[in-house]
Order: sequence, then structure tokens, then C-alpha cells
Amino acid sequence: YKRQHLAQQSVGLEATQGLQLAIQGHLQVLAVQAMQLQQIKSQLLAVFYPLPEAPALLSFALGEVTTALILAEIGDPTRYSNAQQLIKLAGLQPTPDSSGKKTNSPTPMSGKGRSRLRTLLYFACLRLIQQDEAFALRYQQLQQRATNPLTGMQALGVLMTKLLRIFWALLKQKTVYNPALGSSLDA
Repeated sequence: YKRQHLAQQSVGLEATQGLQLAIQGHLQVLAVQAMQLQQIKSQLLAVFYPLPEAPALLSFALGEVTTALILAEIGDPTRYSNAQQLIKLAGLQPTPDSSGKKTNSPTPMSGKGRSRLRTLLYFACLRLIQQDEAFALRYQQLQQRATNPLTGMQALGVLMTKLLRIFWALLKQKTVYNPALGSSLDA
């Protein structure tokens, strides 16, 4: 009873005023974060566009920020002599999952590489399945094949590997993306 009496006598804000102040505070934080995000994006693209690899990579339908972030995770492409090194960097290579007596049938990806690169590839592949007919068709084929159909995540893992192979081919050949290239690099 004492607390209720003290609360009624206190000089405080009404519930609606407190809520309005909280919302205004959140909106100010969001505005600052949006401005910081725009500055980071501008700086990232200012570094990415002058690179000799930029025109070839931008020909693929991923978007400039996603492409720049993937290249930032890969680093200097001249350090790699083949696409398999990029796949290993991302931790996408299959690794047998077995103990001394038992071997699990689905072979998972190792996951030992760069998790941010895997995350970027994952979301890029989700976007490509929606926007690129070749990727969408390959995704369906992997899940609906007669022998050893893959789950959705397993099919995405295959597409992530395919995406890195396409990136490697674009970097190596310094050429624009050709959709026929995508079908010739089936993983």
C-alpha cells in the first residue's frame, strides 16, 4: 500500500510521455546507425571500384556491396592458384564425419574456414535462387534427383561451392559473367 501511495504522489511522466521519449530515443539511434552504415558502404565501394577485378565480378548479379564483401573476405585473389583453395578458405569442402566404428552417411562441410565468407555465400545463394534461373533450376535438380536427393541446406552448400567456382573463373579469366559459364562449372 505504501508504494502505491508514494507512486500516486510522485512527480513522474505519464505512460504515454515515457513511451514517446523511448520511441524518439530509438529513432535517433536508428538514424545514427543508418548514417554510419551509409558511410561504411561508401568507403567499401570507394576501395572496391578501382580494383582490376571489380568489372568482372560486378557482371554477376549479386549486387555491388555483396560482391565487394565477398572479395574483401577472399582477399588478394592472386594468392590462390585454383578454385579449390577458395572453397577450402570458406570451409565448404566435404569432410568425413566418422568415429572409430561409425560413419555418418551425409558428409558435412568442414566449417573450418571463414564463417563470414560462408554467411555471405549463403545469403548470396538464397538471392540467386530467387533471381537467377540457372541457380534456381540447379537448386531444384539437386533436391529432386532420383538417386541421393539433397536436402535444402545440402543443395545450398553445393551452390555456395558453385558460386565460388564462378568467382574464381571470373577472377582468373578477367571477363564478364556468361550464364553458360554457370552451367559448365557444376559442382
